Amino acid sequence: MQYLLVENRQIVHLGPMNWNARRFQSEINDLAEQEDLEINFTFSPTESQSYIKISDTVEMFPVDAINVPNHDPLFDQLVGPFWNYDGGTATGSYNVIPADINASKGALIQMTAGQRWIKENKPFQMSVQSTQVTIDFSRTNRNVYVSQYAAMADTDNVSWKFPEAWLILTKTELGGIITSGNAYVQTQYNWEKGLVDQINAANTSDDLKTLVSQIVPPVVNPGVI
Repeated sequence: MQYLLVENRQIVHLGPMNWNARRFQSEINDLAEQEDLEINFTFSPTESQSYIKISDTVEMFPVDAINVPNHDPLFDQLVGPFWNYDGGTATGSYNVIPADINASKGALIQMTAGQRWIKENKPFQMSVQSTQVTIDFSRTNRNVYVSQYAAMADTDNVSWKFPEAWLILTKTELGGIITSGNAYVQTQYNWEKGLVDQINAANTSDDLKTLVSQIVPPVVNPGVI
C-alpha cells in the first residue's frame, strides 16, 4: 500500500510511496521546524494501513487508487494527480490536455528512426544468376560482403551460401549484391527523411496523426475480415 503525507489537504509533502516510518518522521520533523508547527507524533515502524491524523493540519492517507484516463501518449499529456480525500483514503486522478506539438514531433521522429533501423536491417530479395535469393545486408552482416569483395582478385570466385541455395559468385556479382544492398539501405534513409520532413512541416496535432500509420503500419489480424 502507498501513502500520502499532506498538509491542509492541499500540499502533498510525500508520496505516493510505500510505508517508510523513518522517512515520514524526518519529513514531519522538518515541516514542524520550518513552519513552526506544534507536531508531537512518532510513526510506528509497523505499517499503519489506515488514516493517521498527525496534527490539525497534517495528515497521512493511504492511497486507495490512482485513476489514469485513456489517452494517447503521443498527442496527450497527463496533468496531476489531483487528490480527493474521502472516507480516510486518498484517490488520485489525472486530467488529459493536448501535448505540446514539438514534444509530439520529437516522439514521432524517434519512432521513425526506430522503424528505419528495423527496415534497414530487414533482409531483402534480389535475383542473382536467375535465382531469387535473400540478402542479409544488416549492419552486422554487410561488412562480410564488403570484406570478401575487397579480398578478391578480379578473376576470383567465391562460394556463397544464401537461404535458398549455394551460388559460386564472381567478384562482379558480389559487387552487384553490395551495390543493391547499399541502394536498399539508402532507400530506408530516404523513407525516414521524407517522413521527418512531413513531421517538421506539420502545423497541428491532427496533421501529425495522419502520419502515424506511415511510421507504424496498423497490425492486421488475418482472422478478421
